[in-house]
Amino acid sequence: MVDNSLPGWDKGLQPLNALGVFYVGFDIVWTLLVLWGLIVLWRNKTVPSVRMRNVPLATCSVIFLHGYGGFYILAYPLKGSISCDLEFWFMCGVLPIGIALFQASNIQLLNVATLQQRFLRYGGTTNDPTPEEIRCPFNKFRCWWTHLTWAKQTMFGIGFGMFLELASSLLIYIGSRKFNSHGLWSKYENRLQCRQGIEWLPTIIWQFFWSWIFAPCVLFKIRNIKDVHCWRLQTSLCIVAGLIALPMWLGSLYSPNLSYRQMNTYWGPPLWFLPGIMMMELATLFFPFYEVMFIRKIQARASQTMGDLEALRSSGSLSKNNNRDYSLAALEKVLDSDSPRFLHFAATHDFSGENIMFLNHVRDWKAAWGRSPATMKLKKPNADEMESYRRHLYNVAIEIYVTYVHLFGAEFPINIESDIYRDLKNVFMPAAMTLMKLPKRKPSQSGICPVTSDIEATAGSFLVQLPHDNDQNEQKTPAQEYEDILYRGHQNIINMVPRLPPNTLIPDSFNENVYDRAAASVKVLVLRNTWPKFVDHEASIHESVAAASEPLFRVSGFNNVTRLWKTQRDATERNYHEKRARRYETSRPLSSPDITISMALFPSPHPLICFLCFASFVQRGGIWHFLTG
Repeated sequence: MVDNSLPGWDKGLQPLNALGVFYVGFDIVWTLLVLWGLIVLWRNKTVPSVRMRNVPLATCSVIFLHGYGGFYILAYPLKGSISCDLEFWFMCGVLPIGIALFQASNIQLLNVATLQQRFLRYGGTTNDPTPEEIRCPFNKFRCWWTHLTWAKQTMFGIGFGMFLELASSLLIYIGSRKFNSHGLWSKYENRLQCRQGIEWLPTIIWQFFWSWIFAPCVLFKIRNIKDVHCWRLQTSLCIVAGLIALPMWLGSLYSPNLSYRQMNTYWGPPLWFLPGIMMMELATLFFPFYEVMFIRKIQARASQTMGDLEALRSSGSLSKNNNRDYSLAALEKVLDSDSPRFLHFAATHDFSGENIMFLNHVRDWKAAWGRSPATMKLKKPNADEMESYRRHLYNVAIEIYVTYVHLFGAEFPINIESDIYRDLKNVFMPAAMTLMKLPKRKPSQSGICPVTSDIEATAGSFLVQLPHDNDQNEQKTPAQEYEDILYRGHQNIINMVPRLPPNTLIPDSFNENVYDRAAASVKVLVLRNTWPKFVDHEASIHESVAAASEPLFRVSGFNNVTRLWKTQRDATERNYHEKRARRYETSRPLSSPDITISMALFPSPHPLICFLCFASFVQRGGIWHFLTG
């Protein structure tokens, strides 16, 4: 039978024309770029900004997506020699799996942003029940499903959807006569009708769900994320670029318009998915490469600035206007005096809040060593009290280890050297395995431990008082109680209820310096990655506020008006963040004179901005050009 349904596709292989040469050359160059991007991605997978992207999952999605796109770019040079069976499996197997894997890796953005917000919550996690609080002896699946996070539930949903897609495609392939002679329905007529019919319904439903239902929901959920990794921008670009694929693919196959039929000769219907695929690969491979280059640039600039500052200090000509101090001393000063604001930036912009929380908790834990019975009692403590206090601090150290260090127990394990992790593992791992098997603390166990032999029984003599809480009587989950204890400093650490059995063996190598090497490593990591970004962010806000304090008669032009509007927005956002930060660490009140000045200058921004825009419009002759045409 002569297949004349697609003009020019029934002649078999022919010598390549100019368009065919372009397709082949473009496919080769694109494939080489993708391979280079994968190599760069794997070589930099230890970089914190790349490490959080789930590199193996992203690599698998790129392989499937590029396998589809690279194959169909050669559709025109092959001139219709692609069989309908092969195209069916590419459309119903390779492409759906690639998109599903990309969406699964894309969920990582929302998952990381959501989990990082837990570092900023004063009351700990949400009021979700833990598995120990769910009494469902006849429904084990509900217990298991409720225990999963939203991201893991979504991952399992994506995996189940992939299984349904492949299973339905296999049943359709076996039952249709378009692909084999022993089917139950349909029949093969020509190449175009082979690509039409109910056989393609699973992939149509799959593409519609991802492009027009799931993707807009993700776009809505990430609308308030303002990170320095450009994840929200990448996600938005991929979603927008993929919206056109399904309608154009269906239109090119089912439209009776002759223009579509002629265009199919040079641009096959499956190629309408190519813009979205290329944008997904660009976001997966080349945005991380740009970020790695950007991090190296700011690290080099920070090193150069630190050298210039030292030279200026030695010459005694340090300028007061230079407010970008990238030094370790400045970092330690902020960690001690302005930690909440730095934590808020790290958690909401850089997605590295676990590093700041680990440094804060180690600092408070070491401060608790200074509140031992030997230093807080007038009389000399006995050996039992000292051992009880040491055991209690070991319990707290175990909680810190499980929350931030353990590779499988921590949601965001800190990035430390292997030898440091090995030393901590030797000290804490046996007790950590016991701790992770124990049930969570019951809500009734908050406060002072009822065991009289424990150190908490004499907490009143240590001059340590629990902070007053308005919602102290509110019932909280065990996870909330632990986070309340850790997130409020060493006062609560001293009064923390231990979960380990009292006969747990404490290693001889455990002392107050056990976390020093890990804290130093994390501090260097913060100094090289998060700290320069925070300094630039704060400096840009200060510069914008300083520019906004200029006299109004010096402000002219639309660019300056835009600058004022951005200053207002940044100042308002920073003021909001600082108010939230005061809730997390009330013992260190924050002052924001720049924000006060900015808000005093512009108490009601909208009329002023409108007036300045109108003044700039008149100044540039906009009214005259508008009236005279």
